[in-house]
Amino acid sequence: MIVKYKGRIISLIVVICAIAIWNTIYYGIYNYQYNFLLDTCYTIVVAGTFWWLSSYYDRSRILLKNLSESEEKFKILSDSTNYVFNNLNQAVFQVDPHGNLTRLNHAWETLTGFKLQESLGENLFSFIYHDDRCLANKEAHKYIENRATSIQEEVRIKKKDGGFIWLELNTKINYNSFGILESAVGTLTDITH
Repeated sequence: MIVKYKGRIISLIVVICAIAIWNTIYYGIYNYQYNFLLDTCYTIVVAGTFWWLSSYYDRSRILLKNLSESEEKFKILSDSTNYVFNNLNQAVFQVDPHGNLTRLNHAWETLTGFKLQESLGENLFSFIYHDDRCLANKEAHKYIENRATSIQEEVRIKKKDGGFIWLELNTKINYNSFGILESAVGTLTDITH
């Protein structure tokens, strides 16, 4: 409780010291006559100013502590999510509104043979087997025009060595509050066999 009001407690001590110094100098050293109105106004202004400033200090400390705790919790959650994301056996992807890959896990490399570095930033449709690309593009546009929130399709994805594999594509499409496509996330499961 004391820590919560540390700034206000310190300001109260400072105000008491300031008033004591004021009274000592003003009335003790210079022997001025006691002025109730001046002393009361001075005390109220000094005490109010210090209390107001110290309350900002106390709230700032609490907010900073809460922010630090939230940042630590976010880091733990982010690390945990990244650990799960990178250790799944299914390929997990994220694309931007244009279909460009913004995130992939390592299972992508195992499935396709393409390295993450060479795949990120590329359009997902460029990895769809060339004979299926036109149809897949039309289907994707149809889903987006109908504001579908999820897609489940079977697609052929080309492999780096020149072949292809059949994958089940499960995608969740994200729209903003205006209904405009923001991103999509999904998984790719090998169903070749």
